[in-house]
Amino acid sequence: DASIWPIVRCYLNINAGMAECFGSGCSQHTDTTTIVKVTLQKRATGTTKWSQVCSWSDTQPGRTYAIVSEEKSVSKGYDYRILIKCTITDSEGVIKETDSMYSCVIPY
Repeated sequence: DASIWPIVRCYLNINAGMAECFGSGCSQHTDTTTIVKVTLQKRATGTTKWSQVCSWSDTQPGRTYAIVSEEKSVSKGYDYRILIKCTITDSEGVIKETDSMYSCVIPY
């Protein structure tokens, strides 16, 4: 099977000083635990070094998907992005799949 698993999606929007952060992960396996971690990152505009603002996670035993949907107040003068990491483990905690991705960068 040439498919890429897990399937991960993320979305970041900033409106009136609030960052809306969304991430989801979906596995091809049943009887697994799906773990999604979403990390909001920032950097000063015009620089290259990213730092963590905060992170959230969702762990779903016995499910093929997990979702994080959170909001966080943010400050002006920074670029923001989110990193999502999805990990799929079996009943003994052995990793079967993992993937990650970044959202688009949003200046604020």
